[in-house]
Amino acid sequence: MFLIVAGLVRNRLNVALGQVELPSRQHLRDLAIAVGPRLEAAADELAGRAAPPPPDLRALLDAAEAALALDEATSSEAPGALAAVADLRTQLELYRSLTPMLERLGTLARDAGAQHDRRTRP
Repeated sequence: MFLIVAGLVRNRLNVALGQVELPSRQHLRDLAIAVGPRLEAAADELAGRAAPPPPDLRALLDAAEAALALDEATSSEAPGALAAVADLRTQLELYRSLTPMLERLGTLARDAGAQHDRRTRP
């Protein structure tokens, strides 16, 4: 179930925001794109394979939150900006919930991979 939710969130990149392009949208896109490599790293670690360092979701989340706060403060005059900010805020809430789950998944995958390595080594 968790992986289904992660996939849905990752694929929710292009919410219809009309013609309003806010800087925070790119930060949220960066966060969404980082979900895939994070899941791939967890899968590699679970299988006991070396994985490149996964993207730092926490840092990406913090950057998205800061950018959205700035957009909220400065973009209220543009037509459609309030609706766009509300949509982005909803996406941000999804990632705020998803980030600790993905971090936990990575930890569990590393631990399971390490246990597997210890059992299979002579």
